[in-house]
Amino acid sequence: MLLNLSVLVNGHKEGLLLKKSCLNAIAAMDICRENDIRAELVLILDRPDEETLAIAREISASFNFVRLYVVNYGNLGNSRAFGISKTQSDWVAFLDGDDLISSNWLINA
Repeated sequence: MLLNLSVLVNGHKEGLLLKKSCLNAIAAMDICRENDIRAELVLILDRPDEETLAIAREISASFNFVRLYVVNYGNLGNSRAFGISKTQSDWVAFLDGDDLISSNWLINA
């Protein structure tokens, strides 16, 4: 099934900020789904610390539309390119692991 939107979140050493960022993005994705926009969250961790990795695993286990990948690039551009290759959608939104967005940002973008 082709999705309409992939939200690509890059992380590294955000720790607890990653959880807030991902839950914030998921709330915005809920509004997308309410408007018949299918969405996934692709979480790319590049050389993460243990706390960030544990939080990412918790998030990916809690939501069936979240996919987690761990890479060893040490480079945001390469990590994003990898993430793009893993998306299954028409459109991609990019966020960092410490970003917060308004609830209507995805639906209005």
